[in-house]
This record gives sequence, structure tokens and C-alpha cells, in this order.
Amino acid sequence: MFTRNMIGVDERNHKKNTSFSRKIKIFFILIQILLSLDFGFIEYKTLKQKFLLKLMTFLVSLCLGIFIVKMLYNMGDYYYINWGLKFLLEYYLYILILIFTPEHRTFRFYQTKLQQFDNKIQVQTSSFKLDNKIMFCFMLLFSFDMITIFLYYAYSDDYELQMYLQYIFYIPLRSYNLPLIIFYFVYLSMLYRLKQLNVYIESRKSSVLSTLRLYMFLSDSMDNVMISFRYIYFVCLLFNIPGMMGSTYLLIELIQTKSNELNIGMLIPYFSLFQEVIIRTAPTITATCMSQEAMKIKILLYDHILQERDSREIRIMERFAKYIDARPFKFYIFFIIPMDATLLVIVLDACISYLIIIIQMTHIV
Repeated sequence: MFTRNMIGVDERNHKKNTSFSRKIKIFFILIQILLSLDFGFIEYKTLKQKFLLKLMTFLVSLCLGIFIVKMLYNMGDYYYINWGLKFLLEYYLYILILIFTPEHRTFRFYQTKLQQFDNKIQVQTSSFKLDNKIMFCFMLLFSFDMITIFLYYAYSDDYELQMYLQYIFYIPLRSYNLPLIIFYFVYLSMLYRLKQLNVYIESRKSSVLSTLRLYMFLSDSMDNVMISFRYIYFVCLLFNIPGMMGSTYLLIELIQTKSNELNIGMLIPYFSLFQEVIIRTAPTITATCMSQEAMKIKILLYDHILQERDSREIRIMERFAKYIDARPFKFYIFFIIPMDATLLVIVLDACISYLIIIIQMTHIV
């Protein structure tokens, strides 16, 4: 029987059982050491060791920040200074949120809990290939940034730093996207499990009560990890929506005012805009798919109710359906802002409205 007592035992022994390969553990440890983003992959033996390592994580980020700020002021460009300080502030907020995240709410612990679910329904965790997908997304992110910088230097003469200094300056700043990529994999991991639960219910390999406990376990695991990622996504919205609107306006202005002499060198600085839109919208789209999977489970339960003859089983199925209504895998920031595709529609509508007003006021069209 899959009870909460069993879950408690597994929580105490989660370090012995993990769904990640050695290469991905090393990769995340390097991210924490070099970029100060703590996703829970360093195991702390004592509270003193935990305090010292987390303090060292913050001090490394502080040294990196001082180096970047010094480079910004050496350039003496007001635009670069504002742009860089905005990224640094967002980056430090992510670092602080992750540093103060308790161990049982980290991304690593969350994945360990999901592996317990996989073991219960007899599914191979490795079949989801999350390790490879995470590595691919991270490599794709950094490759895109490096290629963008190379193209900028190849096609533009308007630059303040030598190419190698630009890499040193730009790549750490772009690491503020990493928590959002992990947030996407928080949702994607749960989406895979809900699909498997749907198959598990349809096959009727276990009792309805046992399946209800599995759904409760997934809901509890998601609620635990979402506490820190709610704050991360709120910081992301707060810092990036105005910036993306401003970049979109500048792009429209560039196309309108310099349409005859437009070249790839002028457009390269805006390449990152498309990347940022994809990274920030991917979690919301995955969240919508996740809540739809929960609704599919509910529909499947109602189908079973129509076929079931045992009144006790029917009552349990009805309770299960009501429980899905209570916990439908829909999440909100401060109980107001939806974290699914609804948010995407709201933000898009607001951005288009404000951009129209700004364009009309500035008469660029």
C-alpha cells in the first residue's frame, strides 16, 4: 500500500535513490560552483558544511557580479550599464531564492520523489530521457548565445569590447535563463507522470483507492517544489515583460526608420528576444498540457463509473474525481496570476495594447 508513512521513510533515504545519472549530477554541481545556482545536487553531511557551501556559493556570485559591474562602468555606456544591472539584479534574486530553498523543495529532491512514483507503477525513469533533454537545452542555450556574439562581431562595427571579453561578460549574465529552463522541466517531468498515471488507471492494474493515493503523492510533490519556482517565475515576469516590450518597440522602430538600409548586423542584437520569448512561454504551455492530463484522468474515472457495478468502488471513483477538482494541477502566483497558457494570453493582450499606444504616441508608423 502506497501510504504517507512509506513516503516519509523515502524522504529520509532519498539520497540513496536518485533518478539522475552521474554526468548530470556533475553538470549541476559545476553550475552551482561556477554560476552559483543551487538546484540541490550537492549533498551536505552537516549543517555547518551546508552553511559554508551555500555562503561560498553566494560569495562566488558576488565576485562574478563585481567583475561584471566593473566591466560595465569601464565601457561608460549608459545603455549597457542599465541593461547589465537589470540582468544582475534578476540573477541575484534567483540565486537568493535557490540558496534559501529547503532541501526537500529542491529540483533534485523532486525528481527523486518522482522516481518513487515510477517504481510503484513499474515504469523505467530512464525512459523519459530527462538527463539528455536537460543537457541538450542547456547546450542549445549557450550555443545560441555564443553564435549570436560571433555573428554580432562578424556583421557589426558597433561594439564596445573585444570578442573574448564579450564572451566573459555576456555568458554569465545569460545564465539567468537557467532557472526558467529547470522550471520548464519541473512541469515536463510531472506531465510525463500524469500521462503514465492515465495509462495505469486505464489498465486497472491496481485499486482505485491506491491510484488516488498515487495522484495525491504527485500533487504533494508538485506543491513542494512549486513554492520556490513560483517566486522565480514572478521575478521573471517582473523583470522581463517591460524589457521584451521595449525591445519589440525598438525592433519595430528600426524596421520602420531604416527599412532601406536594414542588414543582418542591425537585427542580430534582437535575436535573443525570440529566445527569451520561447524560454518564458514554454513552462506556461506545458502547464496547460499538464492540467489537461488531469482532466483526462477525471473523464476516464467517469467512464469507469458508468461501467462499474460495485457501489463502494463507485463512491471511491467519485471521491477521486472530486479530489481532481480540488487539486487539478493548476498553479497561481500569489493566488491571482495563473501559471499556464491563460497568463500567456493576458500578457500578450496587454503588451499589444501598450505597444499600439506607444507607437501612436511616437508616430513611428
